[in-house]
Amino acid sequence: MKRPEKLLNSTKLNKTMKKLSFKLLFLLLLFLNTLACGQVIVNADQVSDFQNGYAFIRKGKMWGMIDTTGKQTLDCVIPNAGIDMYIAPILIGNCIYVPKYYDDNGFASFNLYDIKGNVIQKELYGLLESVEPVPIISKYLKNQNKSDEIQYSFLSGGKTIFTKTVLKELDPLSHTINPVFKNGICVLKHYIDPAKPQKSLTIIIDKKGRIIHKLLDRDLMDQFYEGLAVCKGKNNFGELKYGYIDTLNNLAIDFKFSYQPGNFSDGLALVENKENKWGYIDKLGNMVIQCEYDKAYSFSNGTALVCDYSTNNTYIIGKSGNKIKTLTNIINTSKVDVESDVRNRIIIYQDSKTYKFGAISNKGNILVEPKFEEIKHFNSNRAFAILKNKESKEIKGFINLVGEYVIIINYNYNQF
Repeated sequence: MKRPEKLLNSTKLNKTMKKLSFKLLFLLLLFLNTLACGQVIVNADQVSDFQNGYAFIRKGKMWGMIDTTGKQTLDCVIPNAGIDMYIAPILIGNCIYVPKYYDDNGFASFNLYDIKGNVIQKELYGLLESVEPVPIISKYLKNQNKSDEIQYSFLSGGKTIFTKTVLKELDPLSHTINPVFKNGICVLKHYIDPAKPQKSLTIIIDKKGRIIHKLLDRDLMDQFYEGLAVCKGKNNFGELKYGYIDTLNNLAIDFKFSYQPGNFSDGLALVENKENKWGYIDKLGNMVIQCEYDKAYSFSNGTALVCDYSTNNTYIIGKSGNKIKTLTNIINTSKVDVESDVRNRIIIYQDSKTYKFGAISNKGNILVEPKFEEIKHFNSNRAFAILKNKESKEIKGFINLVGEYVIIINYNYNQF
């Protein structure tokens, strides 16, 4: 006859085995389902969003890469750079940038690797956007006037292709523009001409570092978009307002906006009035869609998403302001640019009745039914999504543009 303590231990063991069996059964069913649906299971502690056709996965302290089919294209050989294990690497061109941390200005301390995971350089500091050449700060200098200068080295393929020196911003009221390339050109404020080092100016450079134009006495607010850049200056009445200039330094749209307008996209730009309503102007500065919306997004491929809080409606409008489609039962929207392999923008939305997330095209066509607990940004035709099945078990992974899981992530949750 068994002693009571042995019976108790046996009962606990049986319960543990049953729990383990249920978990194994669930994983087995999930595995069989993924095989039937052509899905791939990826084991990882962490995954990033897709970018340029690839996503990063972390196992322990090491990072690797998968493609849009879930195939691992790079083993987990790149070490985590910083204390924060959740900062994922970034793929720019054919190089992998592994951030240690980001400062308040958006600049990162990072290590640089090639596409095979071999280290190129360590302890770099720069601005990690999604396009080359990538600006890094290579030197801090003092000039003859004892002013601070910054030398930017621009990297492409992991190599420095040119350098430019600028005067460090000292006036807190002046607007700083990060040296990021847009449509093949980049604005550099406070550039120091080696031939005339006593005076700084604003210049436009191409991707080889060649100076295209010099912009004298202009206070630009951002880079050029579709040939125009937002600029601050005084109008004929001496009022400080916002307008636009072209790349030849000509005033394209007068200084007439009290609030900083948006960048041009698809031929139109967002503007805001004193009642905090939004509308759109064309490249001549004409108001083509009146400021009547509480929330609005840039145009893309002929349409834009706008919200009217007074009616609780969201609309997809055309360039003349015509309402193409009314979207009801929506309480949250976010719009994301996808890459060139998908022409239209994707709108992630939350249904007000079910509180589930789905996705529609910028023409108003439903792409993904609202059934997910969460959908993140689409990129490379993939978006990370969380779905609860009938047993309230969470399925996490990447879906395609019709809401089908392509990659299932089986999280290990290993800590450092």
